[in-house]
Amino acid sequence: GKTKMDAPMKLVIWGSGYGLPTFDHGCLAVIAYSKISGVPLKLSKEPDHRSLLTTNLPVLLTEQGTARVSTWQQIINHLQYQGFSPDAEFSDKQKADITAFIALVEQKLKPAVLHTFWMDGKNFTDITRGAYAKCCPLPMNYITPVWLHSQAKSTLDNLYGGLNSSPADVEKKIYKDARVCLNLLSSALGENDFFFGKTPSSADAMIFSYLAALLKIPLPSARLQTHIKGCENLCRYVDRFLKQFMPPDPDQASSETQELPKTNPSFDIDEDPHKRRNQILSGVVAVVAMVAYALMSGLVRIEIDNSDDAENDDDNLQQEEAFE
Repeated sequence: GKTKMDAPMKLVIWGSGYGLPTFDHGCLAVIAYSKISGVPLKLSKEPDHRSLLTTNLPVLLTEQGTARVSTWQQIINHLQYQGFSPDAEFSDKQKADITAFIALVEQKLKPAVLHTFWMDGKNFTDITRGAYAKCCPLPMNYITPVWLHSQAKSTLDNLYGGLNSSPADVEKKIYKDARVCLNLLSSALGENDFFFGKTPSSADAMIFSYLAALLKIPLPSARLQTHIKGCENLCRYVDRFLKQFMPPDPDQASSETQELPKTNPSFDIDEDPHKRRNQILSGVVAVVAMVAYALMSGLVRIEIDNSDDAENDDDNLQQEEAFE
């Protein structure tokens, strides 16, 4: 059974936007899991310097506020250990299938999601960089998006580096795998409410988070969004999940209709009681930050140099999809 908690755990997440409680698919997956499992979670959108310097979000702060748990798998393991699991009522066969679904999505869809948000030059410049920068205090609004970009790049390099293929061929493979995966998911879902019938599983939490981020964020380069829109049952699934588990917060409704800024805004610390200390800290960290940014900005330059090839490749892929 579920253990009783004195106080809700705190989940530090990237900010909300586009009608979603968070624009980050990793944070969204944990929120979705908590909603379908009945986990008492307090969401915090004010990441501190420490969490941004050492890790990506989400970060779970346990009831006592002492232990910090990050990454989807570690957080889910922790919640399951606490007795929160949406999978308890499923049969052993279904549990095995849930594990297989999660593995399939991690292997075949996640790389294309990473590529879409972080490696696609236009998406990164117009949407991703500004969305994450907006959530970071100075000077991390310059550093964190570039650091996350390099993390996504190294993840993809580790997955596909052994293929000895050109970057264009690797990109084609990433998106082809994703389209095949989306078609499989559409077939598996059929007319069901969720992937294993009337109630959602942990696989639903992960699948929903990827689909919702791809569908709801208005990316300028939207190959996967276009493909998902062709799978009408997946679109209905995302809307149904949002309506049932994440109804819009009326207080946020007005602000969320506005697009997230494309610039790198500074962080307003007027309400911070430690404002002076933070300003001094920012001054000290800014020097280090700018040096690091200069060293890492090679990543951004490489991306822009390749943008013409990427656009041509995008056209080829769209033609390829039209014939499939």
